[in-house]
Amino acid sequence: MEDSATFLDQILGRGTQSSPPDTTQSHTFPEEDFVDTYLNDYDPFSPEIVITEKGAKSLCYGGYIYSLNKATNHSIYWVCRENNIGCMGKVRSSLTLTDIRDINHHNHAPSPSEIREVKAKAAIKQKAVEAYKPKPKVKKVVPEQPGSPHSSVPAATVATFSDNLMFLDAAIEDFPMEPKVLEELDIDGVWSMTKSAIPKRFLLYDNRSLAQKRLVVFATDDHLGFLSTKTKIYLDISPSLAPAVFKQMIIIQAEMGADVVPLIYAFSSGNGAEIYEELFTVILSKCDDLSVRLEPNEFVMGYNVSCIDVLKRLFGAKVLHFGKFYHLSQFVWHSIQELDLTSLCQDSEAFRLICCELVALAFLPIDQVWHGMGTIKETMANEFETMSEYETVKDLIEMFDTLFVTGKVTGKQKLNGDFEVHQLPPVFPIESWNLFNRTLADDPSVNNILESCGSNFTFVTTMTKPPVFKAISFLQQEQQLVTEKIASFNEGAIPQKRVKKNLVTGHEKLAQLCSHYVNGEFSRQIFLVNVARNIRIGDW
Repeated sequence: MEDSATFLDQILGRGTQSSPPDTTQSHTFPEEDFVDTYLNDYDPFSPEIVITEKGAKSLCYGGYIYSLNKATNHSIYWVCRENNIGCMGKVRSSLTLTDIRDINHHNHAPSPSEIREVKAKAAIKQKAVEAYKPKPKVKKVVPEQPGSPHSSVPAATVATFSDNLMFLDAAIEDFPMEPKVLEELDIDGVWSMTKSAIPKRFLLYDNRSLAQKRLVVFATDDHLGFLSTKTKIYLDISPSLAPAVFKQMIIIQAEMGADVVPLIYAFSSGNGAEIYEELFTVILSKCDDLSVRLEPNEFVMGYNVSCIDVLKRLFGAKVLHFGKFYHLSQFVWHSIQELDLTSLCQDSEAFRLICCELVALAFLPIDQVWHGMGTIKETMANEFETMSEYETVKDLIEMFDTLFVTGKVTGKQKLNGDFEVHQLPPVFPIESWNLFNRTLADDPSVNNILESCGSNFTFVTTMTKPPVFKAISFLQQEQQLVTEKIASFNEGAIPQKRVKKNLVTGHEKLAQLCSHYVNGEFSRQIFLVNVARNIRIGDW
């Protein structure tokens, strides 16, 4: 009977020799024996991650094949693939495979030929795929092992570390159980590291055993170094992006060309001055460890008084604060909710318009904002004086005026009976939120200021209060992408800012309105109304 040995049998030296396979088919393999590399150069003590015939990713070392068992903050544990038939063989490796140690011995001999067979089958399968479609460009990343040559397995069969070591499918297909309380949350192993080809520390700080309010900070040394070169820092605080067991997420960003990239991420179970001081004290301490200095002179952020006070205390009283337009509109919306005016905002178009006019003050010239506030007060008196909600609406207007425009008036009586009046400046000076000059000058940073919180994320989840490990996974992906962007930027590439079309259109309309107002084409009241009609607050 004719010998039925397969092409694989011939390559592996099994069975009798037979004629070479038919090469007249339309899809053929190259004539060179592409598996010879495995047979001639295979080093059993050079650790490699390989893809088995069934698609599983395993560690090959010392003539044995291991499956992933578990991962910790510093090590990965592997068990012999024959553990289902009683072998207790186990090794522990570093995250980069540069240090591998035996834990338990095997009850069977090593089988280098089995590893060769696994690699050969993977190579043949890959060649079959390549015959039908172009070969994808996959970067080969193999760890250096002192005294051993690099693995010679093609990139198609040896996966990159970011894909097959730190985040092996078996390790992350199922996220760890979601903690019900913060005391149950442990962040270690793959969740504390980056997804880069050579994994690096990503978890910068966790005060789990040090304080009642939990603070978890993620950042790499490279991103801290990049941040230290910037004098302007963007800071966003978002309750909705934080995992369910945390109260808020803090995102620290910086400009890279015309773009803004996130560099530091923090989850906190509370807010207030102590959290913000702890966060920036940790960042400053780590910068000192890296021999870099963080010396910003401007923060673009929301209207958080306690956070601003901490920043001025840590970085100097002269540090500037500039608020995002998004934060200004959010402040008005949150004030509407706190004063129980949501239903009035839904039912009354006039009230919605006057609320938007408050935000529209940001587009008046700085020296005319005070007059614009007076115009809004006159409109309020004319439209709402007879309504039952007049006093509450008045409280909203006065609150905004005190914090953002006029400030607070205080007074005390002197011993001689005279009454002395003091005018205190607003908590947030007009210069810290006014956009008139930037809008007319077509300042590219206006788009960054108009954007909402989290808009610079690529992988940010759209879920509200996401599961904690899913949120960390998103941050790991974001960190990897930002690292690639910074590397390209350092090589001279100009980052392309992806700006939403509605932001571009809105910016153009606002610039036209500001230009018409400067040219005297309409009054201050008409200007505020026109700008207000291009602004949305809350759900309206």
